[in-house]
Amino acid sequence: MSEEYVSPYQNVTRADKIEKVLDYWEEGWYANKLQDAFNEFRELYRGDLHQLTKWDIADIDAQYEEALYFFNHYSDKGQE
Repeated sequence: MSEEYVSPYQNVTRADKIEKVLDYWEEGWYANKLQDAFNEFRELYRGDLHQLTKWDIADIDAQYEEALYFFNHYSDKGQE
């Protein structure tokens, strides 16, 4: 029997996590020009990517953790 996933970020709402992930992706899009953003929009449109609101919480937490690391180590935004 598998254990149910428990988020280590229970004090942060799902919506706030998604906003932080989008901020993180936006930083990457600026750094790598906007072509990445347009490619991702196309993938969303075709159904190749799932909307963040449909991701399970473990996947959101993984991206959220990457975003926190990025903002704490490479950006001047820090943890907002």
